[in-house]
Amino acid sequence: MSNLFCLFNQPSMMFSADECQVLHNEGWYIVDASGEFLLQRRDQDAKLPDDHAAWKLVWDRAIAGSSLHMKALAFLHQFSPVEYLTILATVQKH
Repeated sequence: MSNLFCLFNQPSMMFSADECQVLHNEGWYIVDASGEFLLQRRDQDAKLPDDHAAWKLVWDRAIAGSSLHMKALAFLHQFSPVEYLTILATVQKH
């Protein structure tokens, strides 16, 4: 159905193998769902209760200064602005 995007096609947006391990350990990833990039929890791990929890984790860690989490949000902002705005609206409610 969708492919894991750990290594993006944009050189400035590539995650290293170590970064991929971190995001997998945290229980989230970015997938290509028919041309739309989505930040989702890794269902197979169930470390997070839902996608909203994944959004909040990534947002909070980006705000705290994590370059990995900032990179993920920057990717969504550039390549999937609807997803980015959805995440922004959701995390600002909490």
